[in-house]
Amino acid sequence: MPEIHDSDPSVTGARVGRRPIALGAAWALPTLGATFAAPAFAASPLPCTFPIATPKVTATAPSGGTKGTQNWTVPTGVTAICVEVRGGAGGGSSSARVGGAGALIRAQIAVTPGEILSLTTGAGGIRVTGFGAVAGGTGYGNGGSSPAGGSSGGSGGGGSAIVRGTTPLIVAGGGGGAGSNDVQSGDFTGSANGGYQTASNPDGTTPNFSWSNISTVSIAPGPGKGAVGATAGAGGSGGTVSAGGTIVQNSPGNAGTAFAAGVPGNGGNGVTAAASGSSATSGGGGGGYSGGGSGQSLGINESGDGGAFAAGGGAGSSFVASTGVYSSVQTIGPTNPTIDTRVQGFIRIFY
Repeated sequence: MPEIHDSDPSVTGARVGRRPIALGAAWALPTLGATFAAPAFAASPLPCTFPIATPKVTATAPSGGTKGTQNWTVPTGVTAICVEVRGGAGGGSSSARVGGAGALIRAQIAVTPGEILSLTTGAGGIRVTGFGAVAGGTGYGNGGSSPAGGSSGGSGGGGSAIVRGTTPLIVAGGGGGAGSNDVQSGDFTGSANGGYQTASNPDGTTPNFSWSNISTVSIAPGPGKGAVGATAGAGGSGGTVSAGGTIVQNSPGNAGTAFAAGVPGNGGNGVTAAASGSSATSGGGGGGYSGGGSGQSLGINESGDGGAFAAGGGAGSSFVASTGVYSSVQTIGPTNPTIDTRVQGFIRIFY
């Protein structure tokens, strides 16, 4: 069995044996049918130390919202590689709304000298200054967009993947975009962060805004659900408002799409709700093996004033093949708390 040394204290996953796991709420994913004989490890497999300090190969998404793609040929004599694969983070927004982190998967892969692996690195989502729509980061599964509005949410991050032929070996899901809020007058508190791809928190934050104008109203739009394995995340729904507020527009989030016939899943696009001149857009879902859902948006009237509140999107799911990938450990990359920036995905290889 290959040995993996985790020198990074941020790694919280457990070391596992020869049967790898694909993390998600169900802790299990369907196995893709392999059409090749997976290469076997040599008697003394390559030890892996994470994080990889001096990678032999580094692939990163470009600076914009477009994914990175390249083919890499395994060098002569190389039969095992250590890899780190990170999905793009969801877009953050102003007022401390945080885009969800992309997954970070560390593992060892058995390879054959001369074979070609496809490397796709997902772009991070973004929220731009102003009121315009923002497209999701593209990748192995694209992040969902966030539409234009008086207060714009963040778009979802794209997934990153290492693929042999048409068979994915590792997919690191992208994070969900942050939600937003906009009111005519009064003060409000609350969060609408994007989901990140872990077993415990793939959904967007369940926001509970407190809006104080003449009275105090509690508002909770439904967050986008994170994808789990080959099941796409549902759009946010079921939002509530306490006494003193009235829902005048209810915009449920959009579901992501599921992995099917070798095609990865995309995150659901965000939605807009408005009330009396205020509008807010929800966070897009993250892309990946399957895509996360976008958050719900609610338009609220309180004592004649309008306010709009929108939840964050769910994360895209991750995947680890059951053949040829060993000792996989999943954690998360950084979140994105800022406006006008992207946290890009990457792939690092050492041998």
